[in-house]
Amino acid sequence: MPDLFSRRTDHPYLAASLLDLPVDLRQLAEQSLKPDEAINTIFIIPAQTLPRKIEGRGGMHRVPEQVLLFTPHRVVHVKGGNSPGQPGQVIHLRGDQLLYTHLSLVLLYGRLEFCGIEGETLVHIVVEYNTVGHDILHPAILRFLRLAWQQPESQRSQDDQTDKLLQKLFEKSFKFRNGLKIYALQPDERLLGFVFQPRIMQPFLRIFHRLVAPTALLALT
Repeated sequence: MPDLFSRRTDHPYLAASLLDLPVDLRQLAEQSLKPDEAINTIFIIPAQTLPRKIEGRGGMHRVPEQVLLFTPHRVVHVKGGNSPGQPGQVIHLRGDQLLYTHLSLVLLYGRLEFCGIEGETLVHIVVEYNTVGHDILHPAILRFLRLAWQQPESQRSQDDQTDKLLQKLFEKSFKFRNGLKIYALQPDERLLGFVFQPRIMQPFLRIFHRLVAPTALLALT
């Protein structure tokens, strides 16, 4: 039987307006938006089959067609039903209510998670998608993250401290330096310091080694 993971070729794409959405998703989106609410980005993710675990064990699961709508103040996640007749789902979160964002990019598998508070309710948005479309999603993520914080005027300097620290990190790990610079730091965000922890291994049965802790990076801005 062919590997289902290798068949996942449906790539996410951008839409120009709500009229480009499938009828069921468009209706849900229109009901959740205010009449005069502007939309900056419409990111559509086709339905696809994904592994429950990235290493391929644990079976497969079907991800229905869905869309992320980014407005000037919030993100709206609209997801279709998993089967015909099943109702879809709409979750929205304001940028100033964001608690954390978790982004995982492993080969062609991407997983984006937003978590925040609306009133007294915990809001959790999880989107899985083909990373071929990540470049067109990334600018919208950065704009949304900007809503969660305001950089102090005193830190808006043009010194080269960030570049110097990124160079030090480059000497330890090219991969983590690129991850921090490309995916984590805002365009004008100033890096104050970092702690890099190499992978920790432990001897096992004298001739083998097993992982105790993976490589990790903590950066402070």
